[in-house]
Amino acid sequence: ETLDLAVYQYQKEAELQASKTSDIILVLSVLVLLTMLLGLVQFILNMRQIKKTEKQFSISRYVFNHSPDGIITADENGVITSANPAIRDLLGWETGVLIGQNLFELINKTAGVQDIGDGEIINSLQTSGMWRNEVLNHMTNQKIYLSVGIRAVYDNDGRVVSYVALLTDISTQKEAEERFRTLSMHDTLTGLFNRMALLESIEHEMCVAKRENTSFAFLILDLDGFKQVNDGFGHQAGDEVLKHIARRLRNTVRESDIIARIGGDEFAVVQRNVDIPADMEILAGKLISEISRPVVWSKEILQVGCSIGISIYPQHARDIDELTHLADQAMYSIKQSGKNHYAIFQAASTPSLNEAA
Repeated sequence: ETLDLAVYQYQKEAELQASKTSDIILVLSVLVLLTMLLGLVQFILNMRQIKKTEKQFSISRYVFNHSPDGIITADENGVITSANPAIRDLLGWETGVLIGQNLFELINKTAGVQDIGDGEIINSLQTSGMWRNEVLNHMTNQKIYLSVGIRAVYDNDGRVVSYVALLTDISTQKEAEERFRTLSMHDTLTGLFNRMALLESIEHEMCVAKRENTSFAFLILDLDGFKQVNDGFGHQAGDEVLKHIARRLRNTVRESDIIARIGGDEFAVVQRNVDIPADMEILAGKLISEISRPVVWSKEILQVGCSIGISIYPQHARDIDELTHLADQAMYSIKQSGKNHYAIFQAASTPSLNEAA
């Protein structure tokens, strides 16, 4: 009985040990399966990420190759490492030729006479991490305006590892801006400069006169008898007279002089590089003579005269307001004294009246 009891006890312990071993094996099996399952899931996720990365890279490569904008990459020293096909159309250079060139020198060369300077670009990149400007491309025979932007790329430690440049053709936009500026600066009826353009031109001429120690004359021309033409024959006839006057002004003054229509029947001329008063008197006489010639319109003979006031920069005035005021004052004195004459402002007393030649 004691032996039977020992055998029985041994069997129980063996069964218990076997059960524990079985449980351990089961747990290990489950763990192995879970590990395999997790590995499979991770593998699937990794494959998806790889495919996603490949897709993104493929999209990026497609954009790089097919973008209408020029894209250039460079290393941390500014040495060009890649350039997309659009660069060829924008800069006129094959992309392979650009590899190994300096990006900053290339942009400076593109700007040509504008001479941006490598230092300006580098300083801006060091300060803000980016640089942007608009340049007229001087590397092709075509007139191409470019918007150029360069951005620095940093690593996790804040060190520059590369640069990316984007070049966009903005020629159409620039042409539209130029057309708008042209329209905004010109009188729609006569095609001459308007008042705003005249004032800008006078400011420029003042700078030139100061720099070169020269003088220029400012002439205000007010038509005599124009109201009678409008009242008697209508505004269409008046417009025709104004267009004739504009053409005659262009044919009378030098090409370097400036002509503007600044009011309904009021014009202005900037006569550049005036040395002696006789220069202004000769021009004023010619202008009055030309303007006084009849205009034939719809079988009608239309005729106007002209009163001219003249002031000189810098002898009479040092700013635009005073220059125009004194010329207007001289012109008004002609209107009061009989019209169809010219007057040069006299600073000492009153404007001197001169009969047209």
